[in-house]
Amino acid sequence: MIMRKHTDFYKTLGVGKDASQDEIKKAYRKLARKYHPDKNEGNKRSEEKFKEIQAAYEVLKDPKKRKKYDQFGSNWEHAGDMFGGGNPFGGAPQGMEDLFGVFEQFFGRTRQNPYGQRGYAQRHQMPVKGKNLKGSLKLTINEAFTGVSKTLKFNGKSLRLNIKPGVKDGQQLKIKGKGAPGKNGGSNGDLYIEIKVLDHNLFARKGDNLYSTVHTDVFSGLLGTKLKVNTLHGEVGFTIPKGSESGKKFRIKGKGMPVYNRPGEYGDLYITLQLETPENLSPEQAEMLKNLRAQA
Repeated sequence: MIMRKHTDFYKTLGVGKDASQDEIKKAYRKLARKYHPDKNEGNKRSEEKFKEIQAAYEVLKDPKKRKKYDQFGSNWEHAGDMFGGGNPFGGAPQGMEDLFGVFEQFFGRTRQNPYGQRGYAQRHQMPVKGKNLKGSLKLTINEAFTGVSKTLKFNGKSLRLNIKPGVKDGQQLKIKGKGAPGKNGGSNGDLYIEIKVLDHNLFARKGDNLYSTVHTDVFSGLLGTKLKVNTLHGEVGFTIPKGSESGKKFRIKGKGMPVYNRPGEYGDLYITLQLETPENLSPEQAEMLKNLRAQA
């Protein structure tokens, strides 16, 4: 290769003369990514810098060429017939092959390079991680409350999924290594399952708390009473104080949903009281209400 002017190849790559081959390779890849024409379209300075980086790497990556460069400097190519006649690279410069490999790795493509050779990833079989996949799973609120084990059919395969108590609607669960297979020995991608929790006929959920409505007659609100109310934990006793009005809210601590991934912790249950007036009052009930109204 004939250089228009001599440059210090070590300075070009930003390494010392005692740099290891691995350090040289890492420095080259970093600079190549920075100055590649695909990332600096129309920038002539970057294009020239890219060529300088490539030329420096062509020499320093090869121990024999590097030794001769260290010994003879800018005249290294003319200090004896090391390579014989003709093009020492046998077609495309060797460094260019590596360069296209770098950019196929970082930009995710295999392309025909200007020297008519396929890209690095295809020719050298670089490991490529498989794509991540997505799926969804419907659960009842009871299943979300207790936790559940489900068998999924995904891409023709059966997958056993253990779901912890307290999982939320819209929450994504990551199953490592269950995505698309990798290529050239690369690792599999991951599988992301979005949880969809179905509505319940008694309870509405907000975060870890549950909300419900208790219906009873107006007399229970006026006089007070004790009821048993349904929760996902089972029936619990509940006291309605005297003089309670319709729409009043009560909190039952610790009777909501489990807190995901925190065993033993629960949200709360909030109950709204709904008082209902009897449609057909007996004479005694009507008289009682008249007396109450008179005393109010």
